[in-house]
Amino acid sequence: MDTFKDFILQERFKNLLPQHEDEKHKHADHVFNMVQKAYHHIGGIHGSGFKNPADMVKNIPMWKLHKDSSGKVRGVALYKDKTGRKRVAMASDGSDEGKAGLANIIKGDISQKRSHAEISGPSLSFHKKQIGDLRPHVLSRAAAQKAMPGERLGVPHPDDPELARHPELKHHFYTRDIGGETHTKLMIGTPGKRIK
Repeated sequence: MDTFKDFILQERFKNLLPQHEDEKHKHADHVFNMVQKAYHHIGGIHGSGFKNPADMVKNIPMWKLHKDSSGKVRGVALYKDKTGRKRVAMASDGSDEGKAGLANIIKGDISQKRSHAEISGPSLSFHKKQIGDLRPHVLSRAAAQKAMPGERLGVPHPDDPELARHPELKHHFYTRDIGGETHTKLMIGTPGKRIK
């Protein structure tokens, strides 16, 4: 049986904040490629800050890296400071270790009430697989609108595929424009926790 010390040596998380720009540059190409690959099957990532590795370093203030025992980045969650610490992307290298690292980040964000995120599609399915019943953690449309006062949120069409896949959450979904395209999302977590 592994001891707690063995677990700590095998799995490490590192927060990179705006003052860690040099370290972000060391990982930028790898992290950028992971993010591009993770969002490729849904038409790419549409938010700002993802034009290239340098843009990501400049415009994504917080990176939470999951590293293996050799120091290789296996998973990453990226956050902006928008009405608090908002996770705007996540990715893994596709390994079981990377997926497990992302699962730990998600569970920690939810249980410790340290961030919020807009999710849908594969990300929503991954959250459900890791957490189970999301209803206690999902914000209402009105609360999501309050967390994004500058955005115009709409009501999804009753035939929206997200509503069909997740009927228990149908009253929480909303639509909004991201990068010139309309996306169906829901908000999970705790807004208002600033990046420090």
